[in-house]
Amino acid sequence: MVYDAWEIAALKSMKETATEEKQLAIERGDVTEGMPFFSVVADGSWAQRSYKTNDSSLSGMVRSFVL
Repeated sequence: MVYDAWEIAALKSMKETATEEKQLAIERGDVTEGMPFFSVVADGSWAQRSYKTNDSSLSGMVRSFVL
């Protein structure tokens, strides 16, 4: 379905970006005990939506990668 294709594309994009950020952290020397460090900012949820109603999302969203 569309959702599955969207999720696969989003995960691929996030993993590619994380891999690039990992390499940049290594090049900058931002490594502690062999682990590269970099900041990640992501927003993959829709906390509030209003279509003439007051509907709030009750679920969160978390994805993590170990590279």
